Amino acid sequence: MEINREMKRNCLWEESPVGPKTANRLWVTMDEKGSIMLGARAVEALKDPNWVVLMFDRLNSRIGIQPSDRYARNAFPVLQRSNGRHRVIRANSFCRFYGIRFGFVRAFTEIEIEDGVMALNLGTTVPAGRRKKNER
Repeated sequence: MEINREMKRNCLWEESPVGPKTANRLWVTMDEKGSIMLGARAVEALKDPNWVVLMFDRLNSRIGIQPSDRYARNAFPVLQRSNGRHRVIRANSFCRFYGIRFGFVRAFTEIEIEDGVMALNLGTTVPAGRRKKNER
């Protein structure tokens, strides 16, 4: 299918870099309080952990999530907040320590699994969900 990028009026169309959410896509968001929400596929990719250790890559501005046991000194619990398959990590202390802040919910668009660590790129997030009226 040919895409017509020129029209009779002066327009500069920009093609959206995002498409529909696919069934096998990993979905991870972070809110303004530092809570990380892992979608069902992301939970499965991490092998459904009860505890995780959070890491930060300062060089590449990435958050790492690694399954752990509860005895690790810096382990965060992975909470199930409803009957759904998603999970939540309350990472506000981690975010404060590293100065990570979002004004509203952001979705990570670059998510990789490297040696059992889920890597979330802070530089490639997009707004997710509805924003409050004063944030639009």
